[in-house]
Amino acid sequence: MKKLIMNLMLQPWDIDFDSANLLSKLSGKPVHIQDDLFAWNGILIDRAMAVVVLLKVYNQIPMGDNIKLKSVKKYLARFKNFEDLPMYVDPYISEEMYKDIETLSRIWFNKICRIIKGDVDELPKQTVKQILITLHS
Repeated sequence: MKKLIMNLMLQPWDIDFDSANLLSKLSGKPVHIQDDLFAWNGILIDRAMAVVVLLKVYNQIPMGDNIKLKSVKKYLARFKNFEDLPMYVDPYISEEMYKDIETLSRIWFNKICRIIKGDVDELPKQTVKQILITLHS
């Protein structure tokens, strides 16, 4: 019951997430919420992860398994309070996946990349540059 009440209580930026999410879905770009948190195509993502995914998706920068593993661990730690919300990208696929964190991290990273990419096949380099500037401002 206490968890239900906690989930019903608005966080300081709950309404801002909805607005930011709508703007992000319309523009296909990240929208700043607060600190280093952004809404991007329906998910909550931090600045560092957004930069890594952006570079992977649009510039085809190779990402090693070590980066993917660190990313999923950081995401799990940072966003564990959001597990029940639709903005959270659940890394767990099935029970067997819990045992193989490397495979889990590769699948999860691919899932994040597909969400960020959305329906856009390719962005002009200038647009990617502008998104990077937005993420760092």
